[in-house]
Amino acid sequence: MWYPGRFRAFFQSKSGSVPYAVSLVMEEVRKIREGGVTPEELDTIKNNIVQKFPSDFASKAQSMAIFASDEYTKRDPGYWATYRDRIRAVTAADVQRVAREHLVPEKMVVLVVGKQVEIDLGDEKHPVTLAQLAPGGKVTTLPLRDPMTMRAK
Repeated sequence: MWYPGRFRAFFQSKSGSVPYAVSLVMEEVRKIREGGVTPEELDTIKNNIVQKFPSDFASKAQSMAIFASDEYTKRDPGYWATYRDRIRAVTAADVQRVAREHLVPEKMVVLVVGKQVEIDLGDEKHPVTLAQLAPGGKVTTLPLRDPMTMRAK
């Protein structure tokens, strides 16, 4: 609704294993683009979304926030009445079509926060670097900033 087409994958890892973990995420993106999802994967996520749906409306405050957001964004008032049915109707072909359209590795931006020296050293068990994963080998390093002044440390 707010940022159409936006996709996020995130994880926590030790600094040294960050390049390997990023490679795993990129491999999953490749798999979903090229081969789609298995019936088991699709059923698992659809069931998860449908079953957790009521918890999104667990309190008056949560419900009010959702409906206020809907009003602000002019979402169709009937959106939630058919939400679970629309989730159940998603097919593996739908997932792959959307993945091919929106998950474009060459356009992905990877943000890594951690100890630069350890990240650059990587993990000897899984020898991969961020530069090897980046399109054109280009990695941009930004300095840590002081939160009070926003000046680079």
